[in-house]
Amino acid sequence: MDPIEECAILPSIKVAPFVPTNIPSHLGLRLLKAALNVGDFRRAQQLFDTIPQPDPTTCSTLISAFTTHGLPNEAIRLYASLQARGIKPHNLVFLAVAKACGASGDASRVKEVHDDAIRCGMVSDAFLGNALIHAYGKCKCIEGARRVFDDLVVKDVVSWTSMSSCYVNCGLPRQGLAVFHEMGWNGVKPNSVTVSSILPACSELKDLKSGRAIHGFAARHGMMENVFVCSALMSMYARCLSVKQARLVFDLMPHRDVVSWNGVLTAYFTNKEYEKGPNQISLKNVSVGLRALCIQAVKMKSEELFSDYSPELVTKIYAACFSC
Repeated sequence: MDPIEECAILPSIKVAPFVPTNIPSHLGLRLLKAALNVGDFRRAQQLFDTIPQPDPTTCSTLISAFTTHGLPNEAIRLYASLQARGIKPHNLVFLAVAKACGASGDASRVKEVHDDAIRCGMVSDAFLGNALIHAYGKCKCIEGARRVFDDLVVKDVVSWTSMSSCYVNCGLPRQGLAVFHEMGWNGVKPNSVTVSSILPACSELKDLKSGRAIHGFAARHGMMENVFVCSALMSMYARCLSVKQARLVFDLMPHRDVVSWNGVLTAYFTNKEYEKGPNQISLKNVSVGLRALCIQAVKMKSEELFSDYSPELVTKIYAACFSC
């Protein structure tokens, strides 16, 4: 093991005897990463505090680590400490703290970082802009997301996808579809993430025409092997009362998981074709399919769900569910 890493992970030894007060940034980063690898955030913070001028990579590494481990408020506090120390934020730092702010769910914190980025002249950067749109979206702040989106000089597929998803997730599916169409008019090709995130808008609006058009686009561009696209399509067809189309999507899927089975069963249940759902479960996939059925049974009133089944079938379903 690297002596530096070995020093960093010794749990019984304090940081101070081994770390001078002025650590070179490159050495501090190695020690910090070693501490983070064993989940020692206290030591990582102590190491960071001993670096007089931490470089952007070191700063963003610690901020991202806090966020990844469910400590977004610590990440935001670290960013604030950089400002207090007079350390000018870098693009990498803005990217990391934008994610932390989104994870915190506090739109006011996203706005603070957004304003800082404007002051530093970095808000036009596509990567940072996309991160800010996503962060505002997680906080359900459409106005902020739209402001960033409109200020972007170059909008890529991530920018358009993030903006349309923001509208959909905030309960404005019609506006989300409008952004999706505008994306095409501007010559930006949607990807599988775009497709799977915009189809819920068609579901909410029960817009079968738009849903079919998006299905056709996905088929033409080789997206029908993507489980998220297929699951979104099945859900859309189910909400639009088109069970046969949902079943067709399911039948053509090369790989099926519990989400896929749950999707096709939900399509039958949503359209009150209760008896057909269990009959579609093949012996090979009986465990997966019945588990999906149980999930749906919990979501709905089980009496309504099984009201049209024979007592023998209901007993068989519950027995299989509890053995899954």
